[in-house]
Amino acid sequence: MTPIAIAAGHPLERAACALHGRFANLGRRGLRLDGRLVSPRQLVVAANEVLAAAGYPLIAYPGIAEVQRPGAKAPRARCLAAKPPGKR
Repeated sequence: MTPIAIAAGHPLERAACALHGRFANLGRRGLRLDGRLVSPRQLVVAANEVLAAAGYPLIAYPGIAEVQRPGAKAPRARCLAAKPPGKR
């Protein structure tokens, strides 16, 4: 897997490249990963796991949050709750 091969292109093409022979496009019948039917989202999640382990940039795809790299500090959580009463 080279950085050039996975750096540009359609997200599903990048996912297929990252997953090597584990992926099959069945056309109208869907996508298959490791012998199981999967959604495009599941395919990109699996590809991002492979890419993160290899240290490559992750694939951006709607509905998928960025995967934390091993050893990275977790982002600080923000409280979205309303202010307590009396604090205006």
